[in-house]
Amino acid sequence: MKKGLRMKIVVSACLLGENCKYNGGNLFEKIAKIIEKGR
Repeated sequence: MKKGLRMKIVVSACLLGENCKYNGGNLFEKIAKIIEKGR
């Protein structure tokens, strides 16, 4: 990337811990475990 350019990243609210799944839950813990393992 060139100096001064910024990249915008869109992340689902469910991945950030917002309860938006059909069952009232989210994916935060699942994603956190994947990131912790280094996948």
